[in-house]
Amino acid sequence: MDDRLLALRAAMLPSVTSGHWREFDAEGLGQILLGPGDWLPWLSWPFDVEIWVEEGDIAVLTTSADGVSAQAHHLPFEQGVRIKADTDLTLESLGRWSLIYLHVGESALPVRFDFATLRDEDWFPGPHNGN
Repeated sequence: MDDRLLALRAAMLPSVTSGHWREFDAEGLGQILLGPGDWLPWLSWPFDVEIWVEEGDIAVLTTSADGVSAQAHHLPFEQGVRIKADTDLTLESLGRWSLIYLHVGESALPVRFDFATLRDEDWFPGPHNGN
């Protein structure tokens, strides 16, 4: 990582598992910095959020709206992937580092990163209770 990214990481809070994050600001913009092997655990926010890679390498976003099925795709390098409220998601960098931006619509303000509901560490989308 270059000096600018090291300074950015120093200004962010460590994630629950790995990586770093910056709280949503007054305009509803937050950041996640993921390095090699870093990932954001399965979580959901009670508000819609747009997610995209601002700089760095491609990242993968996996979502599950119903807790059973899942969909994964590469994040674009432009704003536009909207995740609905209460949709479980996880993020992972596929390279050396990915600076990921999150934007919450103005109707959802004020918001906090820790408004997220975290799933158990071994949770993943799939059939539940033998179904």
